[in-house]
Amino acid sequence: QSYDTVLAPLVGDWYDAARRYRGWALQQRWMRRSAAVLGIAVGLAPMTRELLAWLLGVPYLLLVMASQSFAQARGYQARGAIIVHVLQQLPPRLRLADDLVAAGYVAGLWGRPSWWDPG
Repeated sequence: QSYDTVLAPLVGDWYDAARRYRGWALQQRWMRRSAAVLGIAVGLAPMTRELLAWLLGVPYLLLVMASQSFAQARGYQARGAIIVHVLQQLPPRLRLADDLVAAGYVAGLWGRPSWWDPG
């Protein structure tokens, strides 16, 4: 897989260099996690993607096409635009946050969620 590269002179010390790198590093992790939760990450099994489509209330074909575009996209703007497009397709509902947490579990990002019922 290829990545965008930036080559530029740096004025400052190691802390300035780390601060510049930090923005890039944080985007990498969250971009991958967002793609996984939404079912468009590269390498997801078809059955996992199908389950995520059902859970999120979007057509399976939308996720397949978006995952192909995501795999070919270069740069954060292009990948972010694909994530935003999928987010815009999610039907509005009261439990959307709960469904996104469950989607993260299905995608293998974290353990099984449990919800507290105060009533």
